[in-house]
Amino acid sequence: GKLRLWKEAVGMLADMERNGLKPDLFCYNAVLKALQISGKFKESVEMLTEMWAENVLPDEVSYMIIIATFGQAGMWVEALQLLADLEKRGVKAGCKPYSAAIVACGRSGQAEKAMQVFDYLPELGIEPDALTFGAILGVLGKDGDWRGTIDMLRRIREAGLKPDSVHYLAAMNACNRKLRGYEALQLMVDMYKDQVKPDSAVYNLAINSCRKS
Repeated sequence: GKLRLWKEAVGMLADMERNGLKPDLFCYNAVLKALQISGKFKESVEMLTEMWAENVLPDEVSYMIIIATFGQAGMWVEALQLLADLEKRGVKAGCKPYSAAIVACGRSGQAEKAMQVFDYLPELGIEPDALTFGAILGVLGKDGDWRGTIDMLRRIREAGLKPDSVHYLAAMNACNRKLRGYEALQLMVDMYKDQVKPDSAVYNLAINSCRKS
């Protein structure tokens, strides 16, 4: 994967079959990961089609990896189409593929679409986890939606979770982008209340927010 040997990874599946071995889900997901590292979204979809044809049922990890591959390529529409395919085929899924889709939308500046995916989770009976909250906060932070990030921190607490440094960094990033010095200072206070130790990145953003305000 790290050496981008995706062709070799794909070839090993064929070698297994020639030797009378049937590649399982773990093998296919490993190859999908190699394809993701190399940015091979077309080949990833071909691999997904092969999995269904070979009756190796893709799981939420399979879809998460492929969605992330499309996200890296800025293809957020295709990422959302993969979510629709997952649901149509009845693949049992939790937060993972939806978090990947949120990130995919955010990479392409589609904060509103990312929020729609996040808000869709309760309809599916899926409760966002810390990583999903981190994904949407990252999108909102990049978009400069400081109100949205602060509200999301509230929603994290309401979900019975504890905001961490990644969550706060995203909110601080939004404040910095919109020159909201007062809100940045309030976030520092909230971090101490939540027993989250600010790091140098948080301090830098808070200082910049105050300096520019």
